[in-house]
Parts: sequence; structure tokens; C-alpha cells
Amino acid sequence: MVDLTGKSILLISARFFGYETEIKSRLQELGASVDWYDDRPSNTFVVKSLIRINNRILHFTIRRYYNQVIRQTSHKSYDYVLFVNPESITVSLWQKIRVTHRNAKFVLYMWDSFKNKPNTKDLVCHFDSKFSFDQEDCAVSSYNLKYRPLFFLNEYSRIDLYGKRSFDVSFIGTIHSDRFQILKSVRDQCKKLGIANFYYMYFPSQVLFWLMWIRNKTIRMEGWDNFKFTALNKNEVIDIIAKSKSIVDIQHPQQFGLTMRTIEVLGARRKLITTNKQIINYDFYHPQNICVIERNNPVVEKSFIDSEIVLLEDSIYNKYSIDGWIQDVLELK
Repeated sequence: MVDLTGKSILLISARFFGYETEIKSRLQELGASVDWYDDRPSNTFVVKSLIRINNRILHFTIRRYYNQVIRQTSHKSYDYVLFVNPESITVSLWQKIRVTHRNAKFVLYMWDSFKNKPNTKDLVCHFDSKFSFDQEDCAVSSYNLKYRPLFFLNEYSRIDLYGKRSFDVSFIGTIHSDRFQILKSVRDQCKKLGIANFYYMYFPSQVLFWLMWIRNKTIRMEGWDNFKFTALNKNEVIDIIAKSKSIVDIQHPQQFGLTMRTIEVLGARRKLITTNKQIINYDFYHPQNICVIERNNPVVEKSFIDSEIVLLEDSIYNKYSIDGWIQDVLELK
């Protein structure tokens, strides 16, 4: 078991469906003292959009925010400063934190690709250790990133393997890029095959919904009430996965790393239907557990849904747990 007794950690991470809280809580459960700060000065739609476009637009706001973080932590002595998926902090502000906490080990973990987080590229070279879930980013020699997939929370491994299933196929996630078109095709197939399915299709804001509604004819043909604007909490997600035989996951077309949902499905010992072809190269891949579909012509066979899942060795599940992730990212022996 990972032991962080007596260790002090400064965790800086953007809010992402509560995972930042889960990381902090698990670090504390393992014995560490943890201070968490949001990477962003605000989580309004406008601020998040401007940061993603170019964080220089909010230069003064970001600088004021991080100077406040530095003031509030300057009296602390940290063993680790862990940045998870940052996108707003600049190199100059990072260097101020480095000077303030010069005795700490600075660690970077990216659970997004640099194609989606271009602001972070300039930061990479400054960290003591750096990891990414994206194999393509890790293949770029100038980044010098170590590859480390995402993790599942302990609650997923506690799901009853033989509990009652209400759905054969389920999806829980944000609608972006070509996701809805693929989901609609899978849903239509399920209806023809008599497969019970459930979809929770989420938009983080109504502004994003209307922008996609204008551009996407398929979205316009779908009923408004089929989309949701409130994110499910962890327990609600776990409940749906527990009631499902298989889960659909569609990664962003510019992303090659395995999504958090993929790893959660592994931890829950459920079947996965995915567009990510890279998954066949992973140690947990089994064709009876994972169905790889084409983005342009997704096909789901009823025989895959009906077959039983093949359980894997405990060492594989341990590797992809949150404890395994913490051990690798903090490089604990």
C-alpha cells in the first residue's frame, strides 16, 4: 500500500467533474497533508473559453490570482508540487512558485493532449518529472514525458460484478465534436436489435448547446429534452455503470490517450464499446470485454453484448487504480 505519512503536497488542478477533490482526498487518506488550488482564476464559461483560446488575454487576472496562491502558501514547506492538467498558469508565474517552494519536487500530469491544451507546452521543460496519458505526446522527444494512463477511483472496483443490470448499453458524457453522430448510430442499432440502452448526453452550458445546434443538423433533429445541462455526480455515474452491462466511450478525435471513462469501466469490470483503436495495445485488452468501433461506421454486435466478461489478473486492476496512479506519478517505490 502507498504510504504518504508525513508528506506535504501542493496540488494545483483545474476542476474536472470532481476528480481534483478525489485526488486530494486519496492523498490525504494515504497520510499526506494536501493544499489544493484551482488552476483557473474562475470557472465561468467566458473565463474557461478565453483561457483555452489564449491565456494571455487574461494575463492580469491570472497573474493576480497566482500571486494570491503564492502569498497563501509561501510559509509552507512542500515535498511535492503536483500540477494536474494546467492551462492557465504562465511560465513566469510557474517560476515564481518554483522559487517560493524550491525544495519541493515539481510534477506535471496531463490527462489531456497538448492539441487540446496548447498553453501547457511551454511549461513542460520546467518540471522535475512529467507524465501524460497521451502516447503521441509522450513520443515527442522534446517533451520528455513519461507515459502513464489514467485511473479509476476505489468506488468503481466495489461495484457488484453480478448485480442486477437494467441496461445492456449506456453512455454518460459530454457532447462534443462528432460524438452525437456516433452515439445516434449506436442507439439506432440497439433499438433494432432490441438492446436496452441509456444515454446521458451532457452540455456544460446552454451556450455550447446552441452553438452546436446551429452547426449540426443531427443535433437539430434531436429533441431538446434528450440533452442534459447538469453534470451527474460520482455516485449517480457509479449507479448507472453498476446497472449496465456495457458502456460506450468516444474519445475526442484529436485525442489518442485512454479516457477516464475507459479506465473506470475497467475498474467496474464492465464491457466497453469504444472508438479508440489504440486500446488493443493495452495489457487489459480482451476482445470479449472490449468492442472497438469505427467512427464513420460504428457496428455493435449483439453477440458481444450477450457474452460474459472475462476477468483479468488482480495486478492489472491494481495498476490502473488511483493508488497505482499516485505511486507512479510521485515515483514512489
